[in-house]
Amino acid sequence: MKITKRQLKRIIKEEKLKLIREQPEYFREFSIEENRQMMDLWNQMLQAMDAQFPDVDVSYFGDVIYAAMEEEWVAMAQEQDEFNQENRG
Repeated sequence: MKITKRQLKRIIKEEKLKLIREQPEYFREFSIEENRQMMDLWNQMLQAMDAQFPDVDVSYFGDVIYAAMEEEWVAMAQEQDEFNQENRG
């Protein structure tokens, strides 16, 4: 199936919004501007990967990398919560 650039841009925009809406609670602490900045940085990284490795499906590996980063973020947030609870008062 072939899609146009306009359709691809729309799909990407919809997926970004979906990710932002579905993000875990700890990400919601960031302001909307911080989320935009993070997504802009993420997109810049994917574009750089695409330029460096044109034969690689960056969207697939981008999703894998993002999922790994999210796992690490969750683990770090849990460790921080545990540390905070242990050191209260």
